[in-house]
Amino acid sequence: MLLDAELFDPATGTFGPTGWIRSARENQTATLLADGRVLLAGGDDGDQAFLASAELYTP
Repeated sequence: MLLDAELFDPATGTFGPTGWIRSARENQTATLLADGRVLLAGGDDGDQAFLASAELYTP
């Protein structure tokens, strides 16, 4: 199942659609990689169940 993802625009202070992710997650880490992609790792599913997965966001 794919879930809608949003991207924050600091210039306008708003969120907008950007694509999809496979796992709903909160409290994850987001690491900007040298090639511009962002690695989302860990966190929880919003119901306190920890996630042992990661996803790559490609702008």
